[in-house]
Amino acid sequence: MTPGPRRATRTLLAAGATALLMACGDLLPPVPVDFVPEGEGSLFPPAPPPTEPPTAPPTEPPAPDVDAAEPPPAPLPDAGAIGPVDPEPPPAPPTEAPLRPRRRMDIDQLDRAIRRVTRGIGWTEMRGAVEVNLFVDLAATLGKADFIQVTADNLETSAIFQKFLGDAARSVCERRVTADQAALDPAARVILPADPVDVDDVRLDAQLIALRSAFHGEPTAADSPTLASWRWLYQSELHVSREPLRAWNAVCVALFTHPDFYTY
Repeated sequence: MTPGPRRATRTLLAAGATALLMACGDLLPPVPVDFVPEGEGSLFPPAPPPTEPPTAPPTEPPAPDVDAAEPPPAPLPDAGAIGPVDPEPPPAPPTEAPLRPRRRMDIDQLDRAIRRVTRGIGWTEMRGAVEVNLFVDLAATLGKADFIQVTADNLETSAIFQKFLGDAARSVCERRVTADQAALDPAARVILPADPVDVDDVRLDAQLIALRSAFHGEPTAADSPTLASWRWLYQSELHVSREPLRAWNAVCVALFTHPDFYTY
């Protein structure tokens, strides 16, 4: 046989074997994708059988520590040992007296208070032959209601009130000190002591205490800081002016403009 026919025969045999294998492959069941061959001659060793996790041996609870145990609570004392129980509740603590804020005098009250403490001298001025009460003349400016446009008094301690109160105090005190100086009877004086020039510490304190009582209606102890403040005011003005009458006039003005005079 020549080489040409041999090669043709081998080609036909290979093609037939291939067709036979393909025909047999269609008859076999499909192989799963995750199939892994096992056993002898396989590249993958057989997987070990599944095992259950070991269980821990049962443990017993620890024995209680007798030394560390808390002692039992002490028994309650007998009621008879502490005395009988009072069924009444304890008394309530005392309550403080209710307080209200201080109020300012209205214009009519202020006019009457000044005349009372000065024994008839008010804040007035002469306009020709007529004596005009300046509290009445400036009533609208000082906040008094006219019941036409304003129906309630303005009782605020405003700057304008303080200004006119200072004017009234200086006018009244100057007239009162002049009247005291002219009075022959010491009992007729209001601001000045019996001897306004020769005043020692004892007579100074006595006169200041009397003035505080007359103007402010409050007692003043001889060793109180309040009296020390009024004593300092008199001595400071006397040191500056060298005139006792001016020192007493300054005390009079301060008594009128102090809140203890125009508030209650």
